[in-house]
Amino acid sequence: MKPRPFAEPGEAAAAEPRPELSERAEPEMVTSTAGEPIGHQQLAPARPTASLPSPARPTPELGRPTRVAERDLRNAFAEADAAQLADAAARLAGFLADAERHRDALHVLDLALDRGAGVDIRVARASVLRALGMCEAAADDLRLVVASRRPRAPSPGTLLELAKVEWLAGDVAAAAAAMADLERVYVRSDFLQVHADDVKDWRERIAHHTPETDAGDLCDAYALLRAAPSVTARLRMLEGLAGAPAAAIIADEDRDKQRRAIAIACGDASPALRARAVQLAALVPLRDPGFWRIALQDDAPMVRGFAAAGAVDVRAADAKSLLLDALERERDDAAFGSMHRALARALQAPPPPCDPSNEAGRARALAHWRSACAQ
Repeated sequence: MKPRPFAEPGEAAAAEPRPELSERAEPEMVTSTAGEPIGHQQLAPARPTASLPSPARPTPELGRPTRVAERDLRNAFAEADAAQLADAAARLAGFLADAERHRDALHVLDLALDRGAGVDIRVARASVLRALGMCEAAADDLRLVVASRRPRAPSPGTLLELAKVEWLAGDVAAAAAAMADLERVYVRSDFLQVHADDVKDWRERIAHHTPETDAGDLCDAYALLRAAPSVTARLRMLEGLAGAPAAAIIADEDRDKQRRAIAIACGDASPALRARAVQLAALVPLRDPGFWRIALQDDAPMVRGFAAAGAVDVRAADAKSLLLDALERERDDAAFGSMHRALARALQAPPPPCDPSNEAGRARALAHWRSACAQ
């Protein structure tokens, strides 16, 4: 499978394949992780989880496999009446966004708006746009929400989100105005008490920093990893999110952050970024054999080479059989050599001489390793 072309931050969502929304389509399996909400409201209380099998994209296994969750959510959305529409759309979009399929989530929310869904779905759409690094478009959506609620004040969550995306889009004055409205209108509200730390952080950010020097929240760091226009910038963000030295004990939230960043980078169009993500997966470490099986099938020989070493480093279950299967498919000289050496380490045996540049050399190496693995 060839990788999708990299989508720049301002690229139209129509460039992504459109998912079918009825039970006639075979549902894709997805990988769910915790902690990245679609918006400032809790839109999807229950997020089913599964793995993402893509022959060209390894993804960390982060949940229990289920083959029916996405189909059920799609069917519920397709069959929803006007009263059920917003909830069904939000659940499906939340599931897709949590699986790093933000373009598909955006499509679902667009369909819901076409069917007459209200401002809550537009707020969710703005959050998905923010997750894709499209903050100007997110700000446009939230301005529409604010305008639609006049003369009543918009909700405090909407004003806070508007302040954030205005700042991320580079309009500091508009961000400051939205923050001032929030603190003036809701001065005695529970919202400002509950979200006091977040409001304080963003008030300081808007007053003293710019997006060039401050990435924003964690969700904005993820957005830069998905959407920064240069590979160098995305690599730098990957290192910041997942590149900390592995420790014997690490907080669950930091582990989740590493795994989410690796999952995002494994879906990137750049082989260099995917290769570094696979290296970091070995450092975390990720031991799921499904991850390494798919990594060994990546489009790029460089990624397959790093995956061979990583599968042995983490002592992935079935590493020997995974490597032998990959070696039988491999046609790139360098990747074949990496797998050859990795098998030697996995079996704790010296590698025999191998010339992967010709069929005879590969055949001799394969025969040796088939015999060694069978013993």
